[in-house]
Amino acid sequence: MFFVSGLNTLLQITFGVRLPIVQGGTFSFLGPSLSILALPQWQCPNETTIDAMEYDDRQELWQSRMREIQGAIIMSSVFEVFIGFSGAIGFLMRFIGPLTIVPTIALTGEIMQTDSANRQSVNQAGI
Repeated sequence: MFFVSGLNTLLQITFGVRLPIVQGGTFSFLGPSLSILALPQWQCPNETTIDAMEYDDRQELWQSRMREIQGAIIMSSVFEVFIGFSGAIGFLMRFIGPLTIVPTIALTGEIMQTDSANRQSVNQAGI
């Protein structure tokens, strides 16, 4: 996703309207997705259990997780659209300023970076 976002940004600043903006998918759903997948009911079974499963059971194992994440993303997107069209954002912007938004985004990025670093340190590639 990072590569495609960088490629889209490069195309935007070269051929597009040439504004220094980042084009790409949103990362705002990554935190909730990781939280949902960290729940005990969505933990992966051990390897012997997966090896004993038939093909259709293994497909259902990951497809059920994907359906859960997709449903959560769809519902949160509908909520965001409703908030946007209702005009509530205009009212809330009186209370939400840069001093609220910047630390929130910075902490979200730090949490995701820490989680990613922890996962990569466990699964290092022979270093």
